[in-house]
Amino acid sequence: MLSAQRRKEIFHLLNTHGQVELNDLAQRFGVSAMTIRRDLEKLEEVGKAKRVHGGAVLSTQTWEPESITQKSITNIHLKQVIAQTALRIIQPGSSIFLDAGSTTYEIANAIRTMYSEPLTICTSDVRIANLLAGEERLQVYICGGSLDTTTASAGGHFAIQMIMSLHADLAIIGCDGLTIHDGAMSSRITQVEVKQAMLARSLKSALVADSTKFGRVSFASIAPLRAFDYIVSDSLVDAETRDALEKASVEVVLPDPATLERM
Repeated sequence: MLSAQRRKEIFHLLNTHGQVELNDLAQRFGVSAMTIRRDLEKLEEVGKAKRVHGGAVLSTQTWEPESITQKSITNIHLKQVIAQTALRIIQPGSSIFLDAGSTTYEIANAIRTMYSEPLTICTSDVRIANLLAGEERLQVYICGGSLDTTTASAGGHFAIQMIMSLHADLAIIGCDGLTIHDGAMSSRITQVEVKQAMLARSLKSALVADSTKFGRVSFASIAPLRAFDYIVSDSLVDAETRDALEKASVEVVLPDPATLERM
């Protein structure tokens, strides 16, 4: 096996378990402990791992938050695929908390253009509320509170107070990174309490994240993956990661061929 492929597999193990042991890796790949040390050194150099005695843990390197403009165009095709896939878990006539973010914005757009059933939607995202305004079959509520201009979303005491007075059938939550070990994370701590309130007041919940966010460690923890009933992503999520998620009792919802053909 080439060293690059071996390091890729070691990184997948880190994503799955949060840590790896040097001797276990040497036995798994049939190489010397010195070879594995070099692999771990390379992964540490690129910020994917942090070496510890006897092995390594997933790097705690944080990812810098992007602006709204940057997020709206980053991996846009993957987000649109996820948006159409997410429609499969939305029940007609249900009530939904729709988190702020670029992926949830695409879900709102898919609801507007491709979902004909009535829904009740509460969102903290000003852009989503504006997008859905005027859709007669949709009952749309926007959280009050202080406006974060960097994300065009509401937060703070009043936003959380409103959410905690409601009950939703489904919360659809975005994130900036997720790992098996650390769960879902956000780069903006001001948004975390809003996300957590939505999770607390919903019967079911879905985490929406494109495959590039798997393995990213961000600043603030939202919730462990077991707090979600579904993880909705794209078809680039590898089989090992899917297996690990399902072992954590999370249903992984990926696009079907018909969705991909429409894109």
